[in-house]
Amino acid sequence: MKTLHLPVALILLLAACNPEQPPASAAGALPVVGTEGEPAGDGLPRSIVKWGERSTPAGVPFNVQADGHSGVWFELNRPAQSGDIVVSFDGKPLTGVVVSGVIITATIPPEYLAKMGSYPVVVELQPAGNRIAAGNFEVVRR
Repeated sequence: MKTLHLPVALILLLAACNPEQPPASAAGALPVVGTEGEPAGDGLPRSIVKWGERSTPAGVPFNVQADGHSGVWFELNRPAQSGDIVVSFDGKPLTGVVVSGVIITATIPPEYLAKMGSYPVVVELQPAGNRIAAGNFEVVRR
């Protein structure tokens, strides 16, 4: 019997496009913090199921975009509305935020990755003001 091997990225893309598939397990999801219990947009709570990248050596970009910024992504347990998301890195709002269903992407400027440290990353759902603490992004020694 022949085994079919698909790249992981293709498997993730197919899973995200399958409306029959139940949402990813909330066991590893990060809770909404801040205005707890207040639903986002459609009245249903959201959480981050997974996100990446989570680290890079100081001064080294990752997932490099056309503008030279690094690209970071988040997968939510429920779809979000475009234009209702603010992503911050160390308290500074990021630009280039794009929302597509359960996936959110944003870009991080090179100067944010220049100095070693541990920087909090937060996704804020507007206008309710729900904040989801994704975790810390680690800029490590080269």
